[in-house]
Order: sequence, then C-alpha cells, then structure tokens
Amino acid sequence: MTVIDDTAAAERLAKRHFIIMRAANLCGAVLVVLGMLVFTRRLPVNLPPEAGYALAAIGLFEALILPRILARAWRSRP
Repeated sequence: MTVIDDTAAAERLAKRHFIIMRAANLCGAVLVVLGMLVFTRRLPVNLPPEAGYALAAIGLFEALILPRILARAWRSRP
C-alpha cells in the first residue's frame, strides 16, 4: 500500500468512528426524551414510571458516557 492509500483508509475509519459516536449521541437523546414521556405518562402505552426512569438513565449513559468510552477504545497508539 502507498502512503495515499494508508491516509485514505485512515480517513474512512475516522469518518466511520465519528458517525458511530454521533449516532450514539442521537439515540441516547431519543431514549432520554422517550423515558421522560413514559414517566410523565404522555404516551398512550401503559408502562410504569420506573420504566421511564430506566429508559432515561440508559439514554443518558448512551449520550454522555458511551462516546467517551468508544473514543478511548479507538484511540491510536503511538
């Protein structure tokens, strides 16, 4: 492989990682909103408020902590 091929492959990998981390942020935010709707009983589903709290907690983890864990795991070693 040439230097250009290596650079292009590294850029594709970085783009893929970026998209995955942004998707985790977005899905986490959606889960937080969904959890809030469940525990305030604004949805037509009959779920206990504890389910909404659990969804919101999972969403917060996914939106705030998971991208940092992924970035640390994907960090390039010198």
